[in-house]
Amino acid sequence: VTLSFCGFIGLVFARQRAPRYFAMAYLGAALAFLTKGLMGLLPVVFSIGFCLFQRRRGVGLRDLIDVRWLLAAAVLACSWFGLVYFKHGGEALGVFFSDQVGSRPAVSILQIPANLAGYVICVAWNLMPWLVLAGLAFAYERDLVRKFYDDNRELCLFVSGWFGLLLVVFSFANIFRVRYFLPVYPLFAVLAGALVVDIVRQNKASQLVERFAGVIQWTGLAA
Repeated sequence: VTLSFCGFIGLVFARQRAPRYFAMAYLGAALAFLTKGLMGLLPVVFSIGFCLFQRRRGVGLRDLIDVRWLLAAAVLACSWFGLVYFKHGGEALGVFFSDQVGSRPAVSILQIPANLAGYVICVAWNLMPWLVLAGLAFAYERDLVRKFYDDNRELCLFVSGWFGLLLVVFSFANIFRVRYFLPVYPLFAVLAGALVVDIVRQNKASQLVERFAGVIQWTGLAA
């Protein structure tokens, strides 16, 4: 999933129709489909939807489509399921669909907000202590954070939109699996790293960031 997103980020934000980006975007999604089923299609669906929503930015649907890589990804994604169908028949595919969709809806309306709150809390915890650093940066350098958002608005919307899509999809399920949000962390890391670099360049915030990073290092060594 992360490989697929790296490819789509190159296509959407670098605006380069390079073969390597198409390969990463579609073959990455195909490999994800082989291992995680329908979740592997989410990067493709989300990236195309984002591109259509941001059409005025100069990247259209045509810029994300390469028939050769799309066909190669389709063959790769369907290969295992074709072998399963050939060996076990249609029942195996029915079991797969039931496991992915049919048996996954939340059994109680109360489970939806419980899942939603649980995922938000767990993801926030896993982003510590950098989430605290972002809060401190907003408190001490609010104008800098706003400028960072204005300069990287599309990427911020892309990352937050991907996180929101996963929240919607998995909050309505009858299982709670925080590991499903692993593809979110690399994208958050890119944003956090860029924000930290901008903060360090500022005189007022640099000492705060360096002091906080030092605490992290010594805590890690002690652990």
